[in-house]
Amino acid sequence: MNPKFAAVAVVLLMLFSAVHFVTYDGAEKGVLLYEVNRTDADEGVSIHNYSSSEIDLKGYVISDGEGKVTFTKSFKLDAADTITIVRNIVEDSDFQGRYPTYTDGDKGVSIESKFNLATSGDDLYLYLGETMIDAFCFGDKTVSDCSFWHGDSFKFKSGYFALRISSGNTASDWMNYKNGITTNFFDPSIQFDATVTPFLFPESGGIPIYNAIEAAKDTVYITMYELTNKNLYGLLCDLEERKGDQHVDVVVLLEADPLGYTSFSSDSRYMKALIDAGGEIYFIGGSSSDRYTYVHAKYCIIDSETVIVTSENWTTGNLSGKLTADPYSSPNNRGWGAVVASKEYASYMEKVFWTDLDTNMSDIISFQDYVITVEPAETSYKAPTDEYESITVSAKVTPVMSPDSSGNAFNYYIDNAKTRVYSEQQSITSSFANITTESPIKHMAQAADRGVSAKFILNSSNDEGDAKTQVDKINLTSRIQACNMSDPYVHNKGLICDDISLVSSINWTSTSINNNREMAVAIHSIEVSDFFAESFSKDFDRNYTYSGLDVKLTQGEKHYSSGKDIIFSVSVSQKGTFTYQWDLNGTVKTTNIPRTSYSLDNGDYTLKVTVTDTNGAKGLITHAFTVGDSPSDPGSTSILDKIGAYLAPIIAVILAAFVGITRLGGKKR
Repeated sequence: MNPKFAAVAVVLLMLFSAVHFVTYDGAEKGVLLYEVNRTDADEGVSIHNYSSSEIDLKGYVISDGEGKVTFTKSFKLDAADTITIVRNIVEDSDFQGRYPTYTDGDKGVSIESKFNLATSGDDLYLYLGETMIDAFCFGDKTVSDCSFWHGDSFKFKSGYFALRISSGNTASDWMNYKNGITTNFFDPSIQFDATVTPFLFPESGGIPIYNAIEAAKDTVYITMYELTNKNLYGLLCDLEERKGDQHVDVVVLLEADPLGYTSFSSDSRYMKALIDAGGEIYFIGGSSSDRYTYVHAKYCIIDSETVIVTSENWTTGNLSGKLTADPYSSPNNRGWGAVVASKEYASYMEKVFWTDLDTNMSDIISFQDYVITVEPAETSYKAPTDEYESITVSAKVTPVMSPDSSGNAFNYYIDNAKTRVYSEQQSITSSFANITTESPIKHMAQAADRGVSAKFILNSSNDEGDAKTQVDKINLTSRIQACNMSDPYVHNKGLICDDISLVSSINWTSTSINNNREMAVAIHSIEVSDFFAESFSKDFDRNYTYSGLDVKLTQGEKHYSSGKDIIFSVSVSQKGTFTYQWDLNGTVKTTNIPRTSYSLDNGDYTLKVTVTDTNGAKGLITHAFTVGDSPSDPGSTSILDKIGAYLAPIIAVILAAFVGITRLGGKKR
């Protein structure tokens, strides 16, 4: 290194090392809150070491704001290990005993009597000394510091405890958990090599499903919300009745109580035929200890090497075995499916299948115990004679499932999209149409604001609210282009983000994302994404009619210092005469010019600007901002200010030294 830069480099290294130390982020220490159980009998908290090295817990404190848990002695927590702290040891507790469990007096653990989680709501904090590292809140309590918690408090389901599924600081980074639920948290780096064949409903008539199952040699495992296709039962019976090396074991896991299901008495006769042929059928649900609100997944694993994932139940209409030339005149559903050949992915899915079908769990019941008396139906199988044309490509695939962390997966893929985000959904939770509510719709709106082409199709008869009203709200309040579709019936739950497409059973509803057993596969392939995008575009172009105004904010900042007049301006892409309604935190004024000003007190604000033309067409833009001291304001006491106070003179000294050294180096010696 040139000597005249050496001194500068050393000083800079010291400076930035000091900056890193001062701006210490507790998460870097590796220990975070991991589980919270609020019930009186065996309430407690688990913490987890997310780092790659051992950490001594001495000096760590867990507080509920009233009482504390303190680690008063050296207590080594290995990398990736978890411990549980409880006020009372309870035998046969679902929460306790899965990890090393400690109470007051164990290994230097000190629990104050005032440490007591309120069932209605409470807030928890993790400290190292006096430095806050992590926080969690639930029920009617909140955490005011948004650097440790942002948005709504976590909502507990009765009989469940909270489990962290990612390192973020929102309620969506936690899930309601009980023993027997999988914890396959979304990991975008998990990408299995695969050969993928995508297909469409109703066009395919389910022919790719028949072809894949016909070719089974050893095993067929199915998890399904509704399996009612009699021809498919005929095929499954044929597989079980094959002799010798041709015999195939068939095991089926079904939702015990599908919503609106009315034909069980007749379908059970075909289930009984499969049982008599040697197959196994189990039901999940229907008890007070259910792990899932519904098992709504739709997938099949064949020979430990192929997985079929669909958005559609395997019903008479969806698996007709006949091609549909014109989907828009079909009585059957719009949906997506994929046949994924991958031993790694199949192995992963088998673990999920057998975890759900754990006969030691009280929510699993065999067909023989569930259906006491029924006569088997006569079954037969008629192989499809039509051939469905599709593509088969090499790809990577990533598993995505509920309730483990599907919401995080949707948000991740949407947030990373650069060119297109298309989604076709049967249902969305009513509040999701409000783009300020945390949901995949909100993330789509943010993508659209970045310039991504964002298009959305919603089934015209959405179960979660008036579908037209929801679509109108999305169009009005965001840059998403949204429409309703009725023909064919939209039962799809598909998502396309650039070169990644998700074939999914997961509706964009709170129940599907947080409470159901659901299954999706993310397929990393431009060819597969284009395959589904071509169908999506045909559906969209037939149904999109919105002609609203395109409004942009042309003057406005995210933060303003105190005591300054604030000016906002907007522009409209279309030509015309407009009125402008300015809604600031509920206070509304109207102007005939695209500009207004405010003088505001310190605080958080949301400005909604609705623009209307003479024909009644509207457009809206929402802008959140703050007024008050910030790290850049005079008088702020933030860490950055403190650093800046020292940083300026140090930089001045460095620059002076650098100039002096440079000048000296320029002289002849």
